[in-house]
Amino acid sequence: MNINIDGAPILGEHPACPGFYNAVTSNGYTLGPLVGKTTAQSILGQDTGFDMAPFSIERFTGTTR
Repeated sequence: MNINIDGAPILGEHPACPGFYNAVTSNGYTLGPLVGKTTAQSILGQDTGFDMAPFSIERFTGTTR
């Protein structure tokens, strides 16, 4: 699903629904493989190699973990 709210992907576990992971990007063909790998690593509890907090859906609520 391609959306473009602020140009950045929405990645990571949804805070209100444990076990539900977001993997949304407006550049599906370009970022699809990276987003898929990063989401899989996150689900498995592995280090993704970068801070995913800036890409959390929480950035739209004004709250952070």
